[in-house]
Amino acid sequence: MLSHKGTEAINTNRLLLRRFELNDACDMFRNWANDSEVTKFVSWKPHSSVEATKEILEKWVNEYNNNNIYNWTVELKETGEVIGSICIVKVDEKNYSCEIGYCMSRIYWGKGIMSESLKAVIDYLFFEVGFNRIVAKHDTNNVASGKVMLKSGMNYEGTLRQVKTRDNKEFYDLAVYAILKNDWLIKKVGINVIAPNNAPTLDNFNIILRQPIKKDIAIRANLGLNMECVTMCGGNISKLGEFTLDDAIKWYERIIQHPCKWVIEYNNNCIGAVGLREYKEDNKAKFSIEIYDDNLYGCGIGTNVTKMVLNYAFEILDYHKVYLRVLDYNTRAIKCYEKCGFIKEGIDREGALINGTYCSDIYMEIIRSDYISLVK
Repeated sequence: MLSHKGTEAINTNRLLLRRFELNDACDMFRNWANDSEVTKFVSWKPHSSVEATKEILEKWVNEYNNNNIYNWTVELKETGEVIGSICIVKVDEKNYSCEIGYCMSRIYWGKGIMSESLKAVIDYLFFEVGFNRIVAKHDTNNVASGKVMLKSGMNYEGTLRQVKTRDNKEFYDLAVYAILKNDWLIKKVGINVIAPNNAPTLDNFNIILRQPIKKDIAIRANLGLNMECVTMCGGNISKLGEFTLDDAIKWYERIIQHPCKWVIEYNNNCIGAVGLREYKEDNKAKFSIEIYDDNLYGCGIGTNVTKMVLNYAFEILDYHKVYLRVLDYNTRAIKCYEKCGFIKEGIDREGALINGTYCSDIYMEIIRSDYISLVK
């Protein structure tokens, strides 16, 4: 499910992409809306007066009340002047896809400004909203627009022949460019997702299990490492230090590359991660969960998250068994798992050397028939 956020401000080196305001009318009219050379290859005619521009701006400003509207003006930071626009012109909610359109003052053509804008918007739509595919099209006579798309990382996919008419007189062709989220990760972040994360969004009131978004990196870095989480997960407390931004990026990459793992979002903030590691030949999966904010321990969040994942594992993925390992001194986690239907099946006595002490792991599992009995 897309996580619509609407037209939020985006900063780049030279630009501020922001919502239109009514007082942008004069800049918009002067810089591009009244220029027949700019509008030559778009689907609308030049504005005849600044009043016409004000009228369209009033409509756009009112539309910002909807969080599925994405319509930015491009403001040049150096001067504060509005020089163009970029927006989503079409959304395919079911298939996580959208189409982008843009327009800019010809004074600023050839300076890399529109590709700078397009890259920033692509990044926002992939990481903040959750689109998987972004498309852009241009009149085949508008070669410069195709260069913008290529420079922004998009790939040419083909040409729609005589798909539109101009002024009800002549047909023209549209060249189609697109980029997938995986392409963007490879090109912009350096991540090659060999086994992409296909876990769907799961939600239950104020808890959402979802794929990671870019802002989670900073949140994870700020949460850092806490002693209890590290200890209960069997970490080495002697090496407990700062959790850096690089560490947070690696954490993000691991989840993206995991075939079935979620970020745990609670009250609109990332607080942990949970996942299933499939063992296909035995039709089972290993469960794991981490909650990084120790202020939320004992609040029932772990129990609710575990139940959500078990429901997905048995009802959607149709697994026969879900199992886990937990250190025997992690009594709070053991109680949580027991509430969710896990049964202790065995113990690996002193099988883990943790901080100089041999510790035991408890094996716990739940099979499909147990789960069905619990939820009936």
